[in-house]
Amino acid sequence: HLASRVYVMNKGQIVYNGSPLDLEADEEVKHRYLGV
Repeated sequence: HLASRVYVMNKGQIVYNGSPLDLEADEEVKHRYLGV
């Protein structure tokens, strides 16, 4: 367990914040900002 919250930033703005499990399930955020 590394973190209880994760943040994704784009051009200085937080575009996502939530739990690691929620991020793992969010296909749009993963594709758009993480290149996964």
